Amino acid sequence: MRIDDIINRKINPGPIKSREPKSIEIKAPLCLDYLRSIPIKFERKVFNYLFENRDELGISRIWQLKNSRADGLLELNSGEMVLLEIKYALGWARCCQARIQFQWFLIGKVYDRLSIEKPRNSLIVFHHFSADWVKHGWDYFYGEENILSKSLVKTAIAQLTDDGHLIPYPGNVA
Repeated sequence: MRIDDIINRKINPGPIKSREPKSIEIKAPLCLDYLRSIPIKFERKVFNYLFENRDELGISRIWQLKNSRADGLLELNSGEMVLLEIKYALGWARCCQARIQFQWFLIGKVYDRLSIEKPRNSLIVFHHFSADWVKHGWDYFYGEENILSKSLVKTAIAQLTDDGHLIPYPGNVA
């Protein structure tokens, strides 16, 4: 088989089967006691941080999402909806994964199935940069974001530190 045969094949994948998406509004801090997985514990810490600081952050409601690819959804005081993805260690692979998760949510019109307004912005909250992103993670992310400016959703990142600060680029404490 030749390369042009491989790249010109007609492929008809079947429909992607997925469970019905669910949204669970967060109305109280989530329990961390029984969790052993560091990334899952961090995810819960992020939801708790957003919940406990919602007035200061301009958030009116928070949902944890299930079967939706994205981790959560924030409704800002302005009524704007923001997709949320939480990554413990953010490097190139996890960044690409988060962006694809947002695209899947939007292309699949999961927002319609959840009866919410289509999000126009998204946020990745992370604990630390990994691999080669340790030194230049902020620049790598926003450099790629400029290349991906025709993406379905504008994406920003913020670091939640161990001492409870949410730090956006270029590093101002929010």
